[in-house]
Amino acid sequence: MRDLCGIVKALNCIINTMYFRKSSGLTIAELVVLIAIIVLLSWVIFEGTKNTRAKARDTERVNNIKYLKKVLQNYFNENRSYPVALDHNFLGADYIKIIPKDPGTGKDYFYAVVSLGKTRRCVDYHLGANLEITELDSDIFKTDDDLAPQSNTCPGSAPDFDGKDPIYDIKQ
Repeated sequence: MRDLCGIVKALNCIINTMYFRKSSGLTIAELVVLIAIIVLLSWVIFEGTKNTRAKARDTERVNNIKYLKKVLQNYFNENRSYPVALDHNFLGADYIKIIPKDPGTGKDYFYAVVSLGKTRRCVDYHLGANLEITELDSDIFKTDDDLAPQSNTCPGSAPDFDGKDPIYDIKQ
């Protein structure tokens, strides 16, 4: 016990002489090192969260596309065709209260309605979102359709888009 008290007193003495010296404040070198450490830690934290936030927005985009697919299927079941645009003028509030927008830009998702056959009925669509994470080996890109643009869009529909990655796209 006596040795332990001696060690504690010695450590206390060392700490007092190192950290509680008579001069107050930090030297310039200590201040520069401290600022460099803070900047380095801030950069590491910011870079790590930036990628995480982009992945979260991409996940929200994919979930929005899947949700819109269900809404469009409900519309088709009642009307036997798809709306030419994703807005309340064509889709109506009965099917969807708020039409989701891209969480990063606030813009609409890519949407084009394709007509098939001689009847020119709007019975097919192409829906997509531009993703931020562009690594093509991402699991997200393994589940989309990667469609080329179609020229036979329905009257009133936006022109079709190229669904190659980094566009997450689905079709009906």
